[in-house]
Amino acid sequence: MYGYVNFPYDHGLLVKEELSEHGYVESQSDDDLGRYLYLFEIRERLVPARPYRVHLSREILRNLQFPLLRPTIDEVIARMTAGQPLAPYLSTLANKLVTHDHLLVHWGVHHLHLEPLCTLDERGYVARADNLLFFRVNGADIHLIDILPHNPSPFAQDELVKIVDRNWPQLHQQMRGFTTRVLSPAQIKKLRKGNLNTAVQTDTRVVMPAFGATSAGRSLAGVLEADRIFADLRRLEGLVAENYERWFPRSSAWITNVRLVGVEKDGYNLVDGASGYTLQLERTS
Repeated sequence: MYGYVNFPYDHGLLVKEELSEHGYVESQSDDDLGRYLYLFEIRERLVPARPYRVHLSREILRNLQFPLLRPTIDEVIARMTAGQPLAPYLSTLANKLVTHDHLLVHWGVHHLHLEPLCTLDERGYVARADNLLFFRVNGADIHLIDILPHNPSPFAQDELVKIVDRNWPQLHQQMRGFTTRVLSPAQIKKLRKGNLNTAVQTDTRVVMPAFGATSAGRSLAGVLEADRIFADLRRLEGLVAENYERWFPRSSAWITNVRLVGVEKDGYNLVDGASGYTLQLERTS
């Protein structure tokens, strides 16, 4: 066995390839972490397409707009449960590289436009709606929070966090021993603009709705995920070096033929370029 593998480099190529689909042009100032954060944030905003279990809050069921918008809501829920993309209903900025969704980063809350697919335009988006549906994604579950009008702006109304806490308290991290004052929407917007994370006072406790943002405004959840992946790939390099001949028995003796060709939720896809032999390894962290 000769040479070495470089899975972080391979991972960087995969990230750049996927980013290119969103108009990414490589810059000398970009690094692997920055590129991965672009990709992480885009994936989060677009909502991964997979079959979801959908849960409705008590508040949304009592909302006077709910029966009026029920046909469109049912259409959206059908796409969620079938694992179909939600992109037509999302913001037109959702797939843009430089977009920062403060509501999602700070509170973990998505929103979409409640207009039916029959209003789809040439860009692939439904008509921009007066009413927005707010929801949270947690693994294989989507939690529908409430319906609010686009004006006045609902994106800094802490009632969204309170509804989540009443219906699904397990989605929040309680800040034991912490106190906080109630902030106005204007104050919340100002703090977000400065990339400052704040706890929220709900009906009964103080919570952090999501991981929040770094001082540079990037998703802290994305940074933690990147750290985990990069550490995983370095450990994986050692495992391949130790087990190369056993894992790739039909290969030539050159370990440098082994490349990382895919990253899945539960593992990493490797291929030996000489033999074409493929292998999937589980994540190690």
